[in-house]
Amino acid sequence: MKLKARSTGPAEASVALRVAVLCAVMTGVLAVVREGVGGQLLGLACLIGIPLGALISYRRREIRSSLVSGILGMLVVIAAVVLMRTLSGLAGPALASDARVPLAEFFLILEVVRSFEQRSRRDLLFTMWSSLTLLALAGVLSRSVTFGVLAVMWCLAALAALTIAHRLWLGEQDPLEAAAPKESHLVGPILGLGGAVIGAAAILLVVLPTGPIGALRTLAASLPPSKSGNLSGGLSNPGLNPDGSPKTQNAYTGFNTKLDTGERFSLSNELVMRVRADRPDFWRGQTFDKWDGRSWEQTDTETFSLPDASPVRLPTPPDEPQPGPGRDLTQTFYVEQPGPNLIFASPTASLVYFPQTSIVELRDGTLRSTSDLGPGSSYTVVSHRANITATTLRQSPSPDTLPRDIWARYLQLPNTPQRVRDLAQKLTAGQTNTYDKVNALQDWMAAHSKYSLNIPPLPDGADSVDRFLFVDHVGFCEQIGSSLVVMLRSQGIPARLAVGYVPGERNPFSGLYEVKAKDAHAWAEVYFPGVGWQPFDPTANVPLAGDAATTSAGSGLATYVGRRLDGEVMYWILGGVALTSAFFTWRNRPRRTRRKRSWAAKAAAELESVGRSSGRVRQRGETLIEFARGFGDPRASAVAEAISREAFAPGGLGPEERHDAEEKLLALRRPALDA
Repeated sequence: MKLKARSTGPAEASVALRVAVLCAVMTGVLAVVREGVGGQLLGLACLIGIPLGALISYRRREIRSSLVSGILGMLVVIAAVVLMRTLSGLAGPALASDARVPLAEFFLILEVVRSFEQRSRRDLLFTMWSSLTLLALAGVLSRSVTFGVLAVMWCLAALAALTIAHRLWLGEQDPLEAAAPKESHLVGPILGLGGAVIGAAAILLVVLPTGPIGALRTLAASLPPSKSGNLSGGLSNPGLNPDGSPKTQNAYTGFNTKLDTGERFSLSNELVMRVRADRPDFWRGQTFDKWDGRSWEQTDTETFSLPDASPVRLPTPPDEPQPGPGRDLTQTFYVEQPGPNLIFASPTASLVYFPQTSIVELRDGTLRSTSDLGPGSSYTVVSHRANITATTLRQSPSPDTLPRDIWARYLQLPNTPQRVRDLAQKLTAGQTNTYDKVNALQDWMAAHSKYSLNIPPLPDGADSVDRFLFVDHVGFCEQIGSSLVVMLRSQGIPARLAVGYVPGERNPFSGLYEVKAKDAHAWAEVYFPGVGWQPFDPTANVPLAGDAATTSAGSGLATYVGRRLDGEVMYWILGGVALTSAFFTWRNRPRRTRRKRSWAAKAAAELESVGRSSGRVRQRGETLIEFARGFGDPRASAVAEAISREAFAPGGLGPEERHDAEEKLLALRRPALDA
């Protein structure tokens, strides 16, 4: 029994159409394969099998084989079964995220199978449109804006295929009309293609989640060849001078063993790294535990070597409890500027894909590379994000149950001014758990201070926290975060200062978070028994892991574009869109179809023109022969009779008769012209 789908029209012999469709399909396949989907074997099968299948389909376009159709159908069924089994093993939030790779692999297999069964024009166009799905999936998985080049290439190939198919269709209906460019009306296919691409892209950007996923076969991990050496686990930051001051505005002084809150500096708007992740988080670099009233210091610098392999499975830091239920967050970092040898990650990192070079870990979970991380470096970190909510933190046991080493390190305070302690006591009075105490302090700071880069210098001997809370009321994130940590410690709540980067602005076209130098940040981390360290930041909203939502591929599109367009430019763009729409609306307005004028109609109009030139006007109701008799010239009557025979007699005039009538009409015309 033959499938009905095989009877999709006559065999298509156009080589140009087949080549255009093949270019569109291969562009979609290449866009997906370059993202590491399918592995080398499936990628090779696509790059070789699809062109080979297209060639065989062309050679066998007149042959229908039930056996071949059955075999190809079975392959599609097997691929679909494998896909369904894969998806059945996913559930909850992982379903929308991890389904992307097996779905893309299924469509790759489908394209290979379909390439061997492309007989008709409908088969070819169906294959081309199905490749749009591959292009959309590649856009979701892409890690750079170079995907846009492939998208443009696909649009050009698809436009060529639609144009060729449209003209072939016109040729099948009326070969003479197909040669007339004015009757082709290519605006419709062009607008249809553009609308389909924009519509599909918009739907997928909104619906599909973005970012890296654990199912990817290849996770980025590379170092430039020149970046070698052994730092023996020590902290190295090429952007800082030996005294800790920054060399450029790209270097953050917090990526050091000490952080002086009395320094005043500004960071540039230059891109330092890109991060690919399916949701935003703080990219933590390291933490500080010792406070002296002005500066922070990282006192526990003992490093623990990790296996020299990739990926590296990280042990749970000594200060952290065993991870509970949650979900993994995969982050891929692409370094754009020279920076510290810190391996940034959302806490708590559990797996690191890193080049074949050693990395070390500190007790607080800080990760360092034994080589400098310069431009071109990349690495991937998988962090486990336990399902932590406000309820979870409120139910955490009292800090009194903490181990002695945590009390010693994270409750240490110098001679903190009494009014700082009194303020913390007043603000947390009546709160019965750590979480609500943290929120009470954050709320007060948000209402009574503000973030600013323009703050007065710290006088010699002044306490940075006391100065910020009671005198200046403005400060950097360092002053704000330090104040929260110090006030929490004064109430017996273990806390520390963490430094790293805020997520940065998400580029909806590449799906990457663009982290700039000015995104360097400091925030507080608070210890909850049985839960571990949790970030809090009075200057930004830090969602708890259990409340974080998956980001869709198109998140932030309007904001991203709007920040790059001022009002005047936006008006010009909107005006251009309006004019373009008006033009195409006018261009495609309904028109009356004009038929080609026959020889008889042209000759009759010419005879009437000759009469008007000599003062003889054809009257209403007057036949052409009656009109010609009024000329008084037998040649006019002969022309009128020839026109009537051409219009109404079976077979019309012969070539010689038509030529004779034209000669007589020309002879009649000459006296009129001479007159």
